[in-house]
Amino acid sequence: MGLKDRIRGLLADTEADHANDMIKRFNATGQPAYVEAAVEAYCKALDLTADDTPNRDGYLFGLASALHLRSRLTNSPEDLDAAVGLAHDAVDASPAGHERRPTLLHQVATIRFARYEHHGSADDLEAAITAGREAVTALPTGHLDRAAPLVALGTALRARFERAAEGQDLTDAVAAFQEASDAAPPGHPHRGPVMANLGPALQVRFERQGDPKDLDDSVTAGREAIGLFPAGSPHRATALSNLGSALRARFVHTGTLSDADEAVGHLREAADLAAPGSSQRALCCANLGAALYARYDRLHDRDDLDQAVIAGREAVEATPPTSPAAGSRLSAFNAELRTRFQHFGDVDDLDEAIETGRSAVDAVPAGHPHRPGYLSNLVAALGIRYEHQGDARDLDEAIGASRETIDETSTPKGHPNRALRLYNHGNILSLRARAHGGDADREAAVAAWLEAADLDTAPPPVRLRAAWAATAELTAVDTGRAADAAERAVRLLPRLTSRRLTAGDGQHAVGGFAGLAREAAALVLAGPDAPDVRGLRALRLLETGRGLLLSQALDARSDLTDLKAAHPHLADRYTELRELLDRAPYDATGTVLAEPAESLTGRPRPGHRDLHRLAVEMENVLGEIRSRRNFSTFALPPDAAELLVEAADGPLVVLNVADARGDALIVRPDGVVPLPLPGLTTKKVAEQVAAFHGALRRCGSKKDVLPAQRVLDGVLQWLWDTAAGPVLDALGTHARCSGQDREDPMPRVWWVPGGPLALLPLHAAGHHADPSDAPDRRTVLDRVVSSYTPTVRALRYARERAREAGTPSHSATASALVVAMPATPGLPPDKDLKGVRKEVAAVRSVWPASEILMEAEADATVPGTPPTRDAVLARLPHHPVAHFACHGESDPTDPSQSGLLLHDHATGRLTVASLRPVTLDGAQLAYLSACRTAVTEATELTDESIHLVSAMQLAGFPQVIGTLWQVADTVAADLAAEFYEQLTTDAAAAVLHRATLGIRARYPRFPYLWAAYLHSGG
Repeated sequence: MGLKDRIRGLLADTEADHANDMIKRFNATGQPAYVEAAVEAYCKALDLTADDTPNRDGYLFGLASALHLRSRLTNSPEDLDAAVGLAHDAVDASPAGHERRPTLLHQVATIRFARYEHHGSADDLEAAITAGREAVTALPTGHLDRAAPLVALGTALRARFERAAEGQDLTDAVAAFQEASDAAPPGHPHRGPVMANLGPALQVRFERQGDPKDLDDSVTAGREAIGLFPAGSPHRATALSNLGSALRARFVHTGTLSDADEAVGHLREAADLAAPGSSQRALCCANLGAALYARYDRLHDRDDLDQAVIAGREAVEATPPTSPAAGSRLSAFNAELRTRFQHFGDVDDLDEAIETGRSAVDAVPAGHPHRPGYLSNLVAALGIRYEHQGDARDLDEAIGASRETIDETSTPKGHPNRALRLYNHGNILSLRARAHGGDADREAAVAAWLEAADLDTAPPPVRLRAAWAATAELTAVDTGRAADAAERAVRLLPRLTSRRLTAGDGQHAVGGFAGLAREAAALVLAGPDAPDVRGLRALRLLETGRGLLLSQALDARSDLTDLKAAHPHLADRYTELRELLDRAPYDATGTVLAEPAESLTGRPRPGHRDLHRLAVEMENVLGEIRSRRNFSTFALPPDAAELLVEAADGPLVVLNVADARGDALIVRPDGVVPLPLPGLTTKKVAEQVAAFHGALRRCGSKKDVLPAQRVLDGVLQWLWDTAAGPVLDALGTHARCSGQDREDPMPRVWWVPGGPLALLPLHAAGHHADPSDAPDRRTVLDRVVSSYTPTVRALRYARERAREAGTPSHSATASALVVAMPATPGLPPDKDLKGVRKEVAAVRSVWPASEILMEAEADATVPGTPPTRDAVLARLPHHPVAHFACHGESDPTDPSQSGLLLHDHATGRLTVASLRPVTLDGAQLAYLSACRTAVTEATELTDESIHLVSAMQLAGFPQVIGTLWQVADTVAADLAAEFYEQLTTDAAAAVLHRATLGIRARYPRFPYLWAAYLHSGG
């Protein structure tokens, strides 16, 4: 080599070194100018070298890398094409066996995949896989450089899976990423890219196979990745986007709102970091739109939806029409626009949604695995526009598209989205049936809905909606079939309460189907069966569909606990399968449901073969469990005999309030007698509840107190005339005669109100102005001793606990825990409870050894022992009786946060949620002398009985005294004193009844003073 060539070589090396330095600066700062400088320097280096120069393959490699980087920033197809050519030239310039060849092949795999993402060419994808495999094969296991080509290979294999849905590609992709993770342990320079790509692969496998561990591991990998890409790194945006996508998927699966919030935060940062117009920015915006859309479905914050539309629009505009991602991003944008129209009514949004939906369908060929999902979202928009504008062309197009979505070649039986598509198809057919009066369309719609409802591989909310749609369609034409469909729906309700959900998220899941069990029971009671058959069937439906979260908790403490103790491997497998099958989709509104989020992002949900296998395995596991001794009814609706036996100590009155009718189910040991209560409809009960609680709010005003009492008295009379009176007459109860021995025990009745009726005091219903010696005085208090229970099953649990604990002991060594708050930190002095000391003394008179936790009053000379939440929870297990004298608050939006105001209430209230993990052995009685401890104010959750009384029962107290509204301090103290004075000789329910009669005798015209207290339990 001559001097001139050596000088040119040195100059070329200098330019290449400068280019490498520019790339390092770009990687540190993300500034595009450094990439431009690198491209220029590599071009100069190549200009200075001949084709046979030894280092030329390195310069080709460098320029290809720089052009690839620039294409990511500018979305330039020309740069990509040039980079592909240069990468192949570099490989061609490198002989087989050369040490740089694996690196050059890795580059070919990376750049060909990038061009696939831009153009969607299968040739590019196959070339990427081929080059990736060759690069990996050229490096022995354990080689320090093996991680990078493994990532490139895994990325391409994952993309081929998403394109063709071949499960082996996904298996191979995850294996490649996991091997890369082993090859790049913490501290390895390629650890960041490995973790950033492992996360999405695990997310896709979760969406295919449904194992929640994959989703959790995806989030973990994503968190590690963003920690390895500091601020300024050009890779940070993609890592943040991947983590945000995983968190969004976990939110969709579990309903955990904190995941949605974190996802949106990461995705906003990712979008801000990515260069405008770049493919990276398109990805970040698409994921941000999906996360905002998911959170909007939960919180209904318009800003989330508006921002989702903005992000979705930018993602679509930055995605080339030929990109494999084009269809999924167009379909997601369709859903965002359609939802905004549904909620806010701008017809331009709907028109654009339809055009976008058509473009999504056109972006993929017939037979493409994502085409049915895109068609389904188009059907949704067309159906909505038909409902609003009545253009038959929209309806015809929707029906044609819908038929394609349910064709078994597109969506075979067992496919996870088949139920949703059948549901949508039924809704579209129902629209045409209503428009043209077609019985054939109606029957076809019902058939589609019922098939959807029976698909075990589908998410429970979709199956529920389908069963209820069939119910609504059949109600007017065939009550018997409507009742059967309704029963299908109710049997699915317990599947809503996944054990992975937080308290608030579980409440949200259940609240979305509020009242369904009541309406189903009403349909059964209106059906053609014999009265005793209707009664028992309705009772079982109400037991199945009310108190879902309570039942879940009882399961955890009884059936499932027993199974875990006897057969732990079966319990674990049952729990695992239930979680895998009960995957929650996006919520939806309107006539037609949108495809789940996985379809919107172009990722397949679990394959129908996977879910079919899981469903079959679940049936096998249930069969094995039920074959074991004492588990024959495991996970089945309540057995009739189990329900009826609870009426042995007195009748149970299960009240049902529905839109069209009201009924009482009188449960005795020999059967269930339905009693129609025509005036007890949802609307009429809601009117009385509003009047009653409006009057209660006015009781604190001297000017309004008497008119308010008259309203309260009027509601109590209505409650007697409409519900309690007919029931007690049917039971044959009578008021005491004037000469009757007052010590004779009065008959017992257990009320199971449910729904809005739970907000009214059934135990105080009556005409209290009737003469006190009237032989049939029309009041509940003068005829029976009342107790309450949320469900029959809850009563059974309470009685089991009572048998284990025994009755309250009055020996000198027995003790109660007394939690007393005469003053409450943070509340003004006029909120002090002056009667608390009287309550403390009343408890001490029965149990002198009681432990007292009392807040010190302002003038106290000796400080008390502050009753903090943790102190109370720590001491509860050591006392069979607990008495709380303090303020209480009911949370109208999240009843699990209803609680008692103790010393540290500002930072740690004693709430329903905080009592959930508590299990008490030997507990006997809890007395909650506090406001609103037995009421659920969230109207969509009144069937759930989420309040402090039920929480105490679940914790282990078989008997609990609570209140329905704010109680007067002096009356509360007097009632407690009388209660404990008599408790030594009688049961708690009877004692509370007599104490209430005493307060009523003193204040007959003021029911708000004596009607608030109730007894719950056995």
